[in-house]
Amino acid sequence: MNNSILQTENLTKSYPLNGVEVQALRGVNVSIESGEFVAIVGPSGCGKSTLLSIAGGLMKPSSGHILLNGQDLTQLPEQESARLRRDHIGFVFQSFDLLADLTAAENVEFPMVLANRPESERRSWVQELLKRVGLADKADHLPDELSGGQKQRVAIARSLANRPNIILADEPTGIWTASLPLKSWISCPASTATMRSLWSWSPMPRTTQPAPIAESRCVMDRSKSKQEQL
Repeated sequence: MNNSILQTENLTKSYPLNGVEVQALRGVNVSIESGEFVAIVGPSGCGKSTLLSIAGGLMKPSSGHILLNGQDLTQLPEQESARLRRDHIGFVFQSFDLLADLTAAENVEFPMVLANRPESERRSWVQELLKRVGLADKADHLPDELSGGQKQRVAIARSLANRPNIILADEPTGIWTASLPLKSWISCPASTATMRSLWSWSPMPRTTQPAPIAESRCVMDRSKSKQEQL
């Protein structure tokens, strides 16, 4: 039985730069299964962020297909694609992308507002998520009142708001507090898959699936997650 939550088929992405066509992605095939933890590792500029953006339907590929729970995002109208992203994918952006006029709690709550979830459900879940990332006492703070690491944790909490099937995280632990273990930051259902990018000068030694992304190669390291069931 195919347990894949997210699949890419022969993804390519190219764009013109100073009269030259640059290949950001070249024939990428990825399959992410339920409960799997996948890291994309490679040097800056090898296509990690581009792959995550395209896999999540935020950017169109030059060619290829993206299947989310069996539905091809490249063939769907934008409104339907946006609904699938909202309900099934959690994003952690490298630059956090918090809404400046909303508090930490309101930023975490916002995806649930878009999904029309009841207010009572939203408020209790927001409190729980902020507690899990160690920011229960910062719920009413605006992003400008938070440190970089605290903004990153708000972004992680927000990615879990709608209990997604998969989390796409772009260098999600780049500014974390060493005294706060990662396992205390993220606790999501064991069926949730996680795909994240990591910066590295050279490929990790333990890899199972090299990915031909660009001339600067990225590699994928994957394992089954042992996450706490909520």
